[in-house]
Amino acid sequence: MYDNMKFVEIKSLMSVAAPFKSIFKALEGKPKPESVLRTIIDNEGRTKNMIGDYEFCDVVLGEGGIGSVYLGYESSTRTPVAIKQFFFFSFFFFFFFFFFFFFFFLSLSSLINTNNNFKSFRRSSLGRTELEVQLMRQANHKNIPKVLNFYQTEKGAYLVQEYIEGVELFEMLQNLERCMSEERIWKIFSQIVETVDHLHSKSIIHNDLKIENIMIDKNDKITLIDFGHSFINGSDIYPGHSTLEYTSPEALLSNNCNFQSEVWSLGVILFIMLFGIFPFDGTQEEIFCGIVNGKCKYSKNPISREVYDLLNKMIAVDPKDRIRKIFFLFLIVNC
Repeated sequence: MYDNMKFVEIKSLMSVAAPFKSIFKALEGKPKPESVLRTIIDNEGRTKNMIGDYEFCDVVLGEGGIGSVYLGYESSTRTPVAIKQFFFFSFFFFFFFFFFFFFFFLSLSSLINTNNNFKSFRRSSLGRTELEVQLMRQANHKNIPKVLNFYQTEKGAYLVQEYIEGVELFEMLQNLERCMSEERIWKIFSQIVETVDHLHSKSIIHNDLKIENIMIDKNDKITLIDFGHSFINGSDIYPGHSTLEYTSPEALLSNNCNFQSEVWSLGVILFIMLFGIFPFDGTQEEIFCGIVNGKCKYSKNPISREVYDLLNKMIAVDPKDRIRKIFFLFLIVNC
């Protein structure tokens, strides 16, 4: 019910933006054909929204910073898929709305500059989206959703990917009446480590490792999702840190994210699975200070000395003090 309400809010927002659409198109130039994005009526008289060969449903599976994920179906086989929609239009609407009321008397040249800035922003957003698709295809791993198709239109972009059954690890942990056994924790965590090690072997940094981005099914098989912040290690592209609670000290202080930074994020995930709480909690300022000073709040739940030492080697303020390669962590976890 909550998800449907959010979808109605999105549709309502777009309807409010409708009067400005002609202005935006005049600023952007002649639109490209959008036959890939269409509405059809089936043999039973039902209206269906289509993107390519896929039916686009109103069921929201998840939401992110620049888009939402919806349930969809392949039109011929009715195989469920996940369709991630990236909106570029709505961002410009908010910017233009603000601009219209507060800078109405700006010159025409300023208006043209605004349009150029929007086109630059749109290219940047599209570039991030295309990079996400490229990295997911490059990853090609059993614990990462397969990319089925990618469509680009004037309104935005649409990533069609494999539908993953299960729930977020976050939701699963919330619903537990007591902490998981260490045996089950290692079964799940070893899959996470092995997946991240695979990404690193391809020089991919996920950059948003957290329990909300890990899906888990009834057999405890994990799937790592949301590559919207990912990038190639050593490249000039760094989208910045994502979720504060999982961000390493070096990423916070110097915007420097590397393989060792993800060891830190994995340590935070392991900590949450063991104790059911975050190692750094409180206000945003308190969390920031706790991370950069390494003030970890351990729970009273009993753990072995080996597990305690492992956590200290992962959540270490100095990257040089952390486990140097995730592959070694994978071996430790599976011993």
